[in-house]
Amino acid sequence: MRRLLGSGLLLLTLTASLTAPAAVAAAPDHGRPAVSHAAPTALERRAASALRHAQDALAGRGGDATMELASLRAAYPHLSSSQRRQANALLARPTDGANDPYGTGYDYTDARGHGAATDATPECGVHFCIHYVTGSDDQPTDLTDANKNTFPDYVDAVLARMESVWTYEVGTRGYRAPATDGKTGGDARMDIYLANVSAQRLYGYCAPDTPVPGQQWRAAAFCVLDNDFVGFPTSPEASLKVTAAHEFFHTIQFNYDAGEDHWIMEATATWMEERYADEINDNRQYLPASQMHKPGTPLDTFSDNGEQYGNWIFFERLTHRYGYDAVKRMWQLMDASKGAPDLFSVAAVQRVLEAKKTTFPRFYAQFAMGNLLPRFFYTEGSHYGAYAAPLTDGWRLTPKARGVRAHRYGLQHLTSKSFGFMPDPQRMRARWTLTITVNGPDTSTGAAAEVLIVRRDGGVGHKPVILNAHGDGKIRLLFDARKVKVIGLTLVDASTDYVCWKHTGWACQGQADPARAFTISASARR
Repeated sequence: MRRLLGSGLLLLTLTASLTAPAAVAAAPDHGRPAVSHAAPTALERRAASALRHAQDALAGRGGDATMELASLRAAYPHLSSSQRRQANALLARPTDGANDPYGTGYDYTDARGHGAATDATPECGVHFCIHYVTGSDDQPTDLTDANKNTFPDYVDAVLARMESVWTYEVGTRGYRAPATDGKTGGDARMDIYLANVSAQRLYGYCAPDTPVPGQQWRAAAFCVLDNDFVGFPTSPEASLKVTAAHEFFHTIQFNYDAGEDHWIMEATATWMEERYADEINDNRQYLPASQMHKPGTPLDTFSDNGEQYGNWIFFERLTHRYGYDAVKRMWQLMDASKGAPDLFSVAAVQRVLEAKKTTFPRFYAQFAMGNLLPRFFYTEGSHYGAYAAPLTDGWRLTPKARGVRAHRYGLQHLTSKSFGFMPDPQRMRARWTLTITVNGPDTSTGAAAEVLIVRRDGGVGHKPVILNAHGDGKIRLLFDARKVKVIGLTLVDASTDYVCWKHTGWACQGQADPARAFTISASARR
């Protein structure tokens, strides 16, 4: 579900400065356990929980409706008959009228006092049919038919945009096409419904629908898009373009694994907006919630605060380094088809990086370090300065105060903390050097560190701090104030070790490793 975040989040634009504070466990080679491995009572409890969460999300009491519907679809076989009746209502299409609890069910009864809806003939193309109504507030706001083809121009525009997105994501980028829903909705083409969802601060949503025969975790989908895209931060045309790219990618995801980790589903769908509609940049509204701006919140977080949308920036950095097909390879590794790898999200990311001859901790440390000064590490990074990662601590060293005593810091899984060291610009010149010492947890847990050198000439450089197996390491750097403005140190806990299927909001619904301690110290000398 692509949604507009609250204004409070949009106004959160703390500017960070480098001059003042403002181990990887072996990833499983399989996905979720087979359902037969869990006791029926446990499955039933989890299914009931999925039903409650979907009800809460659709009633506006928190949660991401698309992702909760995906969880409900996966849990459906384990619901009781009465629970299935409730689930059927939650999973309904707008044409099911009052049975659709999104509030987007078409009003055929005039209960709202805005005129009863009348189904119009859908406009269909090669891959899509666009459904709409007239006579209610769900109808397209503008019914003008300038080309006299019997369909409103807005409906023409939605169909053309969806076909264009299919061409890009399936054709150009090579992702698996969405599954067909047979004759549900009329025929095998994907069904897109237009409704007044902006009243609920939604751009649109997609929901898994008809299961793929013989595939437990794959499903076809339908989508609902706003009927005019008026009232969003960008123009209606721009909002339609990015929403089409985002929501259609969800339908692709559902044909790989409709039960995949929710954070990566939303993060990669928001990343796809940047691929298809790079000039619009509407996804920048989510950066205040991202790891770029909130490095202390785990990367795999899925919450009402919107971290999952903002963390498209992680995949932006990754694909700048390794190419756009890296994300496609992740989805191939997350593929839950019978006989496919069926890795969970973080394990798939780890596997792709290993294939690129690097490690998750090394890449993650470079990602976190680069977020201190995004203009140097992202193509559009000059626009991200307001969201740059803050420093946890910073020190200005002088000939009389040339040391930083040992400081201890704790890091959660998939988080980072950064620190700054500045030489006295007048009294620390010529042969001064800075030695930074890191004492962290064992590198088998994902501990890593990276330094950022900001030069006086305006350039930057970076180097890894080489840690031994026990997580201990030192690095010695030039600290001549004529050449060096500031040195940054970034520590990361890149743990990918989970006890999965514990019904949490993190990767593989798992319990992550506890926070681990790092100690740092520094000394300057000449």
